[in-house]
Amino acid sequence: MKRLTIIACFMLGALAASAQDNAQETAYRRSSLYTMMMPDPALAGEAKAIVEGTFDTIPIPDKYNDHNLDVRTVDISGITVTEADIAAAVESSGDGGGKKKAGKALGKGLKAVGGSSASAAPAAGGDETVAKLLKYFNDNHVANQLIAKWYGMSDQMQDGSHFNYWLIADRGLQSASQEELAAAKNVRGGQNKIMDNAAADLIPRTFVMVSSYSYVPAEDIIALVSAAAQTAGGMAGGKAGAIASTAANVGGAALASVLKGYFVKTTSYLFQLEWTPEIQSEFETTWWDKEDISGFLTSDSYRLKYVGKTWDFAPATMQLSFNSDASQRLISRATVRATDGAIAKLQKKYDQFKTLATLHTDGDGLYAYIGKKEGVGSGDKYAVLEQVMDKDGKVTFDKVGTIKVSKGKVWDNRAGAGETIEGAATGQEDGDTDPTLTSTRFDGKASKFMDGMLLRQEK
Repeated sequence: MKRLTIIACFMLGALAASAQDNAQETAYRRSSLYTMMMPDPALAGEAKAIVEGTFDTIPIPDKYNDHNLDVRTVDISGITVTEADIAAAVESSGDGGGKKKAGKALGKGLKAVGGSSASAAPAAGGDETVAKLLKYFNDNHVANQLIAKWYGMSDQMQDGSHFNYWLIADRGLQSASQEELAAAKNVRGGQNKIMDNAAADLIPRTFVMVSSYSYVPAEDIIALVSAAAQTAGGMAGGKAGAIASTAANVGGAALASVLKGYFVKTTSYLFQLEWTPEIQSEFETTWWDKEDISGFLTSDSYRLKYVGKTWDFAPATMQLSFNSDASQRLISRATVRATDGAIAKLQKKYDQFKTLATLHTDGDGLYAYIGKKEGVGSGDKYAVLEQVMDKDGKVTFDKVGTIKVSKGKVWDNRAGAGETIEGAATGQEDGDTDPTLTSTRFDGKASKFMDGMLLRQEK
């Protein structure tokens, strides 16, 4: 089979957002993400206004395609579900066998603070929440809307269809010529192998992340991480892992000297569009040439499935105060960091949600424009991949080696990194960042790899 190495031809002209040099980022087929916010009863008043206002401005991480729909807030408080619905949600969970054990331990953590934090409840189980979200998605045909965006659905027919391949081509055929793109964008599915393979690769990697936010005191966070420390791998990785380790070794009381003030906490639920070759064929056969597509957006043939959940937190202010400019900036920064942290944890936990990054070489050095925002830590291992495409447009990634993040050489690219704001809450840091860096450095022989190869974190 003929294979084309596409390191060279899949190059973007745009620089990494925070890059300080002229290194180009390699283009590849990214997963697509739709983010939503779910109201939390514990979040009210000024804190609610600041968090919600910040959420509306948080961009989709550049390692994903922005697949947001118009509706960004989901309220499930009026949705009722049956025991069967909840059981189905549990059955479909991607959290693994340790879920119930972790939930019980976290429940104990809530009791340790008198059960005062309703905001922490989603972390301790959340099966009913998952069931309600799935019902919301099904009742509102969210999956149909995501598919409609992929296929550029329009009220007016063009070239014999209400649908087209324009977005799929733009996201999946970066290496194609202008003539190939123009020819492929209006070809019906099943008649163009390259376009079909792009759709089959891109559309199944469409995710929806629903997050709830709360503004909680350090005591609630301490209780949760202390409980997580009782479970195997309950909070592995990042700052939460470091704090959980502290809790396991010296007890929750010692955490009071580490965590002080108020924190923004987010609980995030991840869902994925169900899309198979059979579903793709059914969609294109049923709807592509149809003049009346009014039934498409209400069809029950398309659904989302539950992947799993996680939670994260970030220090905000020392006092329960929202009036000052500093307090608003701190809460806003914490909201962004907690959101980024949740995305990073979901990536580490679920392989299908993992992203790629471009590897760069600098003489004998190796570096990439990822860092604390993406959950990178000293010693993390990354597979080095060569991206290849066959003549039919199928993309594969061949592993050519493994490299490790250099100790103390992690780039701090989180929101507000390096900015000191008076009145900030305190939290335990990993201590593996270098404030002089504008990229993360890796241990490994640069001579073994080509600039522009891709990285994927290994467990």
